[in-house]
Amino acid sequence: FQIPLVASSGNSGTDEGFGINYPAAHPGVISVGAVDDLDIIPEYSQRSSNLDILAPGSEVYTALSAGLYGSVVGTSFAAPAVAATVALLRQVNTSINLTDIRSTLLASS
Repeated sequence: FQIPLVASSGNSGTDEGFGINYPAAHPGVISVGAVDDLDIIPEYSQRSSNLDILAPGSEVYTALSAGLYGSVVGTSFAAPAVAATVALLRQVNTSINLTDIRSTLLASS
């Protein structure tokens, strides 16, 4: 039984060259970068050839501290959308493996 790991790519953009942070850079992890509402990769989203998928990460409306709500940005807000999708795939097919999960995500994105 494999447990899929999903991690955000990081928010340093390309300031330090192309690349993504660990643990997202590990080959066994599904790495997630961010896109905005126009499907454009924001300047802050780290990326490279080993980035697996993009998900909404700009102007994400969420709970903030002190009981407030507001919009936030970052790959850390994109990764949960992919993790939830992985959970739904697992619910439909409990025996789906990591390779098939990754393939399904890439084919349907």
